[in-house]
Amino acid sequence: MFYYVNGVVAEAGPNLAVIDCGGVGYACATTNYTLSQLKKGERAKLYTHLHVREDIFELYGFSSQAELNSFRMLIGVSGVGPKAALSVLSATTPQNLALSIVTGDEKALTAAPGIGKKIAQRIILELKDKLGMAIIMITHDLGIVASMCDRIAVMYAGRIVETGTCDEIFYHPKHEYTKGLLESIPRLDSTKHEKLIPIEGNPVDLLNPPEGCAFAPRCKNCMKICLRENPPKTDFSETHYAHCFMNQKAEMEGGNTNE
Repeated sequence: MFYYVNGVVAEAGPNLAVIDCGGVGYACATTNYTLSQLKKGERAKLYTHLHVREDIFELYGFSSQAELNSFRMLIGVSGVGPKAALSVLSATTPQNLALSIVTGDEKALTAAPGIGKKIAQRIILELKDKLGMAIIMITHDLGIVASMCDRIAVMYAGRIVETGTCDEIFYHPKHEYTKGLLESIPRLDSTKHEKLIPIEGNPVDLLNPPEGCAFAPRCKNCMKICLRENPPKTDFSETHYAHCFMNQKAEMEGGNTNE
């Protein structure tokens, strides 16, 4: 098995580079990016993958190990062969490929010739958990959050006031600010016309923050203690917690804050 070939570029054409190593020409199928790094007559080093099918041996070469690793991940997806993997890597970089997979961006993958929607979905489904990557997204668009995020941290005045899984935040919000956000946006699953309720008041002055809960001046359920003290953390599950005195009140009154 060849790990790499190191020699002089003898030929460089569409999707193919020939590297002369001691008088032997190694023909390597490759990507547009790798071809852009090669110049005929100059030395080059390509990281290789030898693909064997029946009685055919095909050599693929890449200018970086990142490209080689991405190629090997792609051909490990059911229904994706070397040519399809090469097409994907000719249309994008390994970094952008990883970003497309993590964010579920099918359009970026289908931009590659020969890659249809089903193959793009399969690539995302099979590789998303194998990349070992995560993205921190900062946005006010709850629609994007709902469609792309696994975990959510709700911030107010520079502090995390609630965090949980997407389902926990959207279906079981525990902080009054989170509830206010959800009440202020339209719901596509609603069966009746619902009036949107905006959050009253103005954002807190971060240069002169209040003594207690930063959201207290805008909270419709604000209590006296909210104005004096910062609320403690209340855990609802291993993944879900919030800082809000309403949860302590519910516990003292015998309510179930997990509902």
